[in-house]
Amino acid sequence: MGYLGLSDPVEKQDNLFRRIFWPGDGACDVDALGQRGFWLCAAVGIISFAVYFAHGQWLLAVLTFAFFWLGGVGVREHSTAAAIIVAVAYLLNLTASLIAGAFPGVIAIAAVVLLIANIRGTQIAARWAKTGDPEVFPERMRETWRDRLVDQMPALIWPKTRVVFFGVAAIYLLLAAAGTVILARHPRHPAVSQQEQRSVSIEVKPAP
Repeated sequence: MGYLGLSDPVEKQDNLFRRIFWPGDGACDVDALGQRGFWLCAAVGIISFAVYFAHGQWLLAVLTFAFFWLGGVGVREHSTAAAIIVAVAYLLNLTASLIAGAFPGVIAIAAVVLLIANIRGTQIAARWAKTGDPEVFPERMRETWRDRLVDQMPALIWPKTRVVFFGVAAIYLLLAAAGTVILARHPRHPAVSQQEQRSVSIEVKPAP
């Protein structure tokens, strides 16, 4: 009956973007979201460290790296508080960039969506964890260095570094909020600065 158009409708394939940015409520989907959240936070921390260190701001480089790395560990361990703090900090950084006149790119916007999705993922994970079944989430691997980094390391260090993360987060959020407020009160106007530079006149006196 297929040639008459009377066959059963073909089930639509799951949308790729939905799987990446807004997965289902299953424990496996939530665990995969935690892995992506860890890699995203680790990438932001490493890139920020390199940028700040190259500009000679080594203290800010270490603080930013510690914040995002430990935040990624918390996201991997399904900590809703860590997911919220990291997302708020990233939004503050984007707000500061917008005030400074730098519009975020596609990658930055995608990162925000993923960080917000992490909040939902950790909340769902907490619900699954209440079942008390240790086999709800997929088994964490240890065969490769990647498995040990994303599966074994977070579970090992998060109970010991949770308090450290919240202390670092308080300092980082305070600095990020202060920087955003300063930029909002004293915004930079690059166009005006360039105009002032062009309006500077140089007086040349003839030699005697």
